[in-house]
Amino acid sequence: MPTTVKDNSQIRKRVSSILPAFLLLGLNLSLFGTFAIYVGNVAEFDHDYLSLSVPLATALCVFLVIGVVAALLLPDGVCQKISSVVLALGVLTWIQGSIIVRDYGVFDARGLDLEAFSLWGWVDLALWAVVLAGAWRYSRAVARHAAFISLLLIGMQAVYAVVEALPVGDKLWAREGPRPTIPEGILDYSVSRNVVHILFDGFQTDIFTEIVEEDSLEDELDGFWCFVDNMAVSQLTSFALPALFSGEVFDGSSPPETYYQRSISNRGFQNILYETGYVVNLVPMMDMKGGRYTHYYTIPSLYGESGLAMAKNESGRLLDYSLFRQVPHFLKGIVYNDNNWIIGSVIDHAGRFSFGQKLFFQDYTEGIRGTLKVPAYHFVHLLPPHPPYVTTQGGDYAGRVLPNSRANYKIEARSMMRLLLGYLDKLQELGLYDSSLLVIHGDHGSNFPPVLDGEEVSLGVARVPTLLAVKPPRSTGSLIVSKAQSSVADIPATVLALLGIRHDLRGESVFSLDESESRVREFFVYTTAGGEPRVKTYTVEGSIFESASWTKGLVRRVLNERPVYAWGDEVRFGIEGNSGPYRGKGWSGPYKRVTWNNGDRASLRFLVKPPQEDIRLEMKFIPCIYPGKHTLQRVQVSANGTQLAEWETNEKKPYLFSVVIPAEVLSSPELVLNLEFPDAVRPASIGAGGDRRKLAIALGWVRMSLAGGNR
Repeated sequence: MPTTVKDNSQIRKRVSSILPAFLLLGLNLSLFGTFAIYVGNVAEFDHDYLSLSVPLATALCVFLVIGVVAALLLPDGVCQKISSVVLALGVLTWIQGSIIVRDYGVFDARGLDLEAFSLWGWVDLALWAVVLAGAWRYSRAVARHAAFISLLLIGMQAVYAVVEALPVGDKLWAREGPRPTIPEGILDYSVSRNVVHILFDGFQTDIFTEIVEEDSLEDELDGFWCFVDNMAVSQLTSFALPALFSGEVFDGSSPPETYYQRSISNRGFQNILYETGYVVNLVPMMDMKGGRYTHYYTIPSLYGESGLAMAKNESGRLLDYSLFRQVPHFLKGIVYNDNNWIIGSVIDHAGRFSFGQKLFFQDYTEGIRGTLKVPAYHFVHLLPPHPPYVTTQGGDYAGRVLPNSRANYKIEARSMMRLLLGYLDKLQELGLYDSSLLVIHGDHGSNFPPVLDGEEVSLGVARVPTLLAVKPPRSTGSLIVSKAQSSVADIPATVLALLGIRHDLRGESVFSLDESESRVREFFVYTTAGGEPRVKTYTVEGSIFESASWTKGLVRRVLNERPVYAWGDEVRFGIEGNSGPYRGKGWSGPYKRVTWNNGDRASLRFLVKPPQEDIRLEMKFIPCIYPGKHTLQRVQVSANGTQLAEWETNEKKPYLFSVVIPAEVLSSPELVLNLEFPDAVRPASIGAGGDRRKLAIALGWVRMSLAGGNR
């Protein structure tokens, strides 16, 4: 039946009544709120506001579409109520964001203390409840004036926005788009003596030699020696890094965190170079700030994102901050989500991290220049070819994580080889290549068995063979392959010997090794199977590729001295943390800033001074979630045998949970926290990679504070 004139008139009346209210609410959140934050914090953003307006306009369109659909499909009575309630929300968000503005901290709410404003939360709740209830009760009367009130508030805020924009001027629309920038000091090379130290994470030796042979790269690697029997010391980067800087292999005589910090801060050979007069430029993936350095740079996680992707990211931040300001107090915690903002957290950059690293290496190569009159050391740690594998045969981004296969691993490695060759060409162009000492290596191998002469070699332990290629200063000629039995722990002695610097570090220069002689080397596995952490040592006397060379050594318990825990202190996990003395059974080896469980349960053990009041336990972790394959992780928490809580998660993102531990549970000087994981899963069993550990959570930090707030 055709629409009548009367029907059209009714629809226009509905739209004119309901749409301004939706426009007000949408503009509050997507334009006026974000604009107020932007003009007060211009320096915090890379893009001009105009560049961010397209993603912000998308959010506004969502509100308008909802309003139009409601006007077209819903009866008059329902439209009146919706118009009235949405107008009320528009008025409330304006009041909350423009009038009731509390000092929660810096503009983006980092480090805010929501509990400090909990009393004001009840004021907000009362205001919102009264206004929304009134809008619902008197919806007929309110709806008649909704358009006028909405347009009035929109006009008022527009005038105010113009006034606020005048001091900012063309910064709102004429700022240059962001470009990844590397600090100039990182790019400064010596005109005469450079030590270049590049670590490709997880680069396995046989993959390297296959690519060299297939692509005939022997002459491209002018002056290099490749040590094909080179051995890692551990399967984990967190244990390899301290060994390749100090020459000391972890033996369990101290917590991993203590070993890492001692090796980097006190014994690392970069400190010796610094003290000898070298400029030390560090681009690490793990914390090295405890040692000596001249320039330090951490590659941003979004390095290399397109302008559009970065603009989308900044727009998401603005929308989060705007929403935070304009919702009542008790909803701010949901928006903030412990700095994992509700909108920003859905902007996914998964899989593009390795491409950011590749772009960094390209920009780094392009930017280096010989300017220094003193010698310089340059350390660059890059993730690829470590998984995830996201590169196509042509070198493009696959748009997803590719299957965990040797073929995809080799593609990833070949893409890094191309970048490496480009870097070496740049050194040649600058006249710096011949005089430089170049060390290119991996920290460990892959989970794929090495292939020698077309046959797979079973080593019994994964990740043992890892790349080591060294070009001494003034070395020339096609790539030389050496079968000398080397280790990544020999890198410090090799570098210092080639530079003629005296030292007392362990290891040997790889150029002093005789290919015909057998050498004893050690590889260890950090394990928590069966209880507390232990070190399982393997001794290799001879080639790592011959089973007769391998001997399983002792299994030693990792020593941990437990200090008395001070209420309020944060226990940080991962190799850069301080959790070693507190970890009980059920934990894997530490990664960078997290530690995974391994099994159905894990424990934390604390020596404490029994408090006179309740304790608030806070715990931050990322659950082991694989969308479409494993979508639930529960964590059951108990303290000294008393069940406290069950936390449920269904997204792979950081969660912050808290629970109160009653004072009566804490009557003894020992506090044991038991965590049970009924949904722990082995990723290999569900086709989510090769990890055979039984995982549930990656724990970031734990804190226990007196519930009254006093330490």
